Amino acid sequence: MSATAVERQTIEADLRNALRLDQFTLYYQPKVDLSSGRITGVEALLRWCHPRDGTILPSRFISVAEDSRLIVPIGNWVVRNVCQQIKRWEDQGFRNLSVAVNVSTIELSYTGYIDNILSILEETGIARGSLQLELTESVLMADLPVNRQALLRLKTAGLTLALDDFGTGYSSLAYLTQLPFDVLKIDQSFIRHINLRADNAAVVAAILAMGKSLQHCVVAEGIEDALEFGFLQRSGCQEGQGYLFSPPLNETQMTILLSSGSVTIPSVRDSYH
Repeated sequence: MSATAVERQTIEADLRNALRLDQFTLYYQPKVDLSSGRITGVEALLRWCHPRDGTILPSRFISVAEDSRLIVPIGNWVVRNVCQQIKRWEDQGFRNLSVAVNVSTIELSYTGYIDNILSILEETGIARGSLQLELTESVLMADLPVNRQALLRLKTAGLTLALDDFGTGYSSLAYLTQLPFDVLKIDQSFIRHINLRADNAAVVAAILAMGKSLQHCVVAEGIEDALEFGFLQRSGCQEGQGYLFSPPLNETQMTILLSSGSVTIPSVRDSYH
């Protein structure tokens, strides 16, 4: 316990330096139409370029950032840089491109958070619909009335809202109908071995049916092989992302991929092998 506490204190101190020294960077992973391979948008993924430990993934530091409330300035950095990136892509001719960023419940409840996002959108001059905010189901378990008002304000302002990692948390259908989400993202844990586990397949089929009835776009996360892709395509899943299509890319690599407009998807024949 003592070693864990010391490690968390070290990470917190290093995070403060990371903000001051601009050690964060963004990678981007495309979301694709599963019927055509057309790129429909991208998700921005945060990376910490630590001077001693190299590239650090969010799974190692986000919990510390949330506990210390550093998630608020880090999240602000992400939104500002994503909006600036959208503007650069718009200037290069990539119009109507949606870029998603992950938002914690702590950020959503922070005073001035929404005003800050709207200010950044105004400052960069991008279309508000170009920014998609992804929240996990923890938003359903937190202060629902307050979070609902915040989400309604964001929705009214023209932003797109996605419920991330769907199926792993509370998943109250009553709450889901009260919140103005546009997108449901199926957690990658349900996609793994989907052709071998009947329970995973049943959950995915249920989410797809529910998404269709609620008129939500459904995105499958973590697609890694042709079998997973084939099942999702046959089941009517609209969009997906994962290493089968592309790993996370830096700005230059993502720009090149956007120039192609699409990724190669397996044929139906391939998905049965």
